[in-house]
Amino acid sequence: MRTGSTDEIRTYKGQHRALRAGRIGTVGLLLSVLAATAPLMVVAGVMPTTYAVMGITGQPLLFVILAVVMALFSVGYAEMSWHVHNAGAFYAYIARGLGGFAGAGASYVALAAYNALQVGIYGIFGFEASLLLHEYLGFQVSWWVPALLAVAVTGVLGALKIDLNARVLGVLLVIEVLLVIVVDLAFAADPGPAGLSLEAFDPATLTGAGLGTALCFTVAAFLGFEQAPSIPRRRAARRPWWPA
Repeated sequence: MRTGSTDEIRTYKGQHRALRAGRIGTVGLLLSVLAATAPLMVVAGVMPTTYAVMGITGQPLLFVILAVVMALFSVGYAEMSWHVHNAGAFYAYIARGLGGFAGAGASYVALAAYNALQVGIYGIFGFEASLLLHEYLGFQVSWWVPALLAVAVTGVLGALKIDLNARVLGVLLVIEVLLVIVVDLAFAADPGPAGLSLEAFDPATLTGAGLGTALCFTVAAFLGFEQAPSIPRRRAARRPWWPA
């Protein structure tokens, strides 16, 4: 949080360990946010699995609806960043509006949820890496070995500078997006006997017992959206968003 000077950020390790304003630029922040959404995992893993289990044909329409909701929410969320100068993400915003008790409760929920997600992702990575190593290199290794290696690499990167992490995430994000494009083009070129259809965007398809679960996984696909205003920055002269 900020105290005294508008440029001072207090941390429990002291001012010298604070995230310096301007350390990560707009491009780095954008890459970090987009990488957190894990586009390849969503397109090639989460959404096909959700459709296979839930059978909600209108899943793509859920993305359109949520994108509109997120766009509207982002207006107020970005506006709040002018009033909350703290890298504590949702905790700082909730504490400012609803009080410290509610903010602390939200932070513990986020801590449990994000760590549960992280543990699951390490497990998935270890399992898939083990299968790929065996299939393409003939090398047999237990799933937990690549999982622990991923934990170690993540820990090392986490201890380094945030701008380095942004570059690493940027490279991985570009590779992910290219792979998603290749997958999309492959399916579009050979869509099957039924051909291409816009039925998935028909509101009538949003029915069935699995709709709530499909909606939850669609919301999870926007993971990382909330971190954009959480990077401390040097406060500049504010300009109105409307034309002069």
